[in-house]
Amino acid sequence: MTLALAFLTALAAGYTLGRLQPYDRLTDWTRRQVRFHLDRWAGRPRQTRPPSSPSC
Repeated sequence: MTLALAFLTALAAGYTLGRLQPYDRLTDWTRRQVRFHLDRWAGRPRQTRPPSSPSC
């Protein structure tokens, strides 16, 4: 009984993931972000330097 329940649960999970296609949606979102918002991804954030202290 528990084996059949585990099999049906795995089958239902696989069917649900196949219908939702989360990886395809993530890929499409990433492509849109890079294509239309390239300025967010092209530059590197600049790091500030700590103020230099006078040496004694």
